[in-house]
Formats: sequence, structure tokens, C-alpha cells
Amino acid sequence: MKIGALILTTGLPKNQGVAALLEPSGSVSAGQRMIAAFHRCGVHAVGLVIGPENKKLDRQLAQNGVIFLHCPSGHASVMEAARVGLSYMADKFDRIFIACGNLPLFLPETLQRLLACSADIAVPVYQHVNGCPVLVSGRAAEMILADPDARSLEEAVFDCAAEKEFVPV
Repeated sequence: MKIGALILTTGLPKNQGVAALLEPSGSVSAGQRMIAAFHRCGVHAVGLVIGPENKKLDRQLAQNGVIFLHCPSGHASVMEAARVGLSYMADKFDRIFIACGNLPLFLPETLQRLLACSADIAVPVYQHVNGCPVLVSGRAAEMILADPDARSLEEAVFDCAAEKEFVPV
């Protein structure tokens, strides 16, 4: 099974995704720690969806085996960023993690619990609140991309007809 991961940095308030990924987290940045967690859980490729102004991320994360996917507009929404990433990954991977860059710290155990699910969409839940990252199958990714009316990533995921599992973490 091929697993991919998307990290979305565009469409977040005041470029919070970029700032959060650049924050120090021990001896590395939060972005480097996030990418390492994905790799430890068997992720084959990490795609980072960035806007045209994110050259700092390019420089810092280039050596981490990241695929840089560029949103043409620096003012893209999170849903537009997800469309860019899913368009690239949907037919290449069986399952895809989708994470927002402003929430870079999660436990590798969370990723393992999501991967243990057989549903097309797995959503982590902590204290009755849906979290991040979300894991989608390639099939669910295609369904999300096919929904032209989705205004947000959350709406696209929850309106998707694919089977969902909410995973306590």
C-alpha cells in the first residue's frame, strides 16, 4: 500500500501554516518534525502545498524529501490548496494524510491509529473534537475533488459519500 501526505500552508489565517512549520521544536523545526513523523509511519511522499511567497519553507524543507506543490494564488483557500495537493496525489497513492500546517504537532501513534482503520476516511477525535490530520483513500480523494460546491475542506470531507470512521486519539 502506498501512502502519501499533504501539508497545506495556504488559506490559513495570516500565513499561520508557514509560521507554525518554521517554529523550533527541539533541535529541528516543527515542519521537519511533522515530516519525520509521517516518514516513520510509512509515508512514501510528503507534498507541501505552498503559495508563491513561501521561499523560506523551500529552503528549510527541501532536504527532507518534500514535493513542493505550488498554489498559483497566494490568497488560495484551504480547499483550493487541498485540490492542488489531491489532484497531484489521488491517483498515485492508496491513502493520503491531509494536514494543515498550522497544526504541525501530533503523535506518531495518531497516524498509526488512523492507518489501522479500513474506512475510506479516518478522522482523529480528541475530547469530542475532530482533529488533524485526516486520512483519505485515493477513492475518497477523487470524490472530494469531484465536489465543485465544497467551500471548505471540512465540508468536503464530511459531505463526501465515502465511509468515515472517527478515531479516538
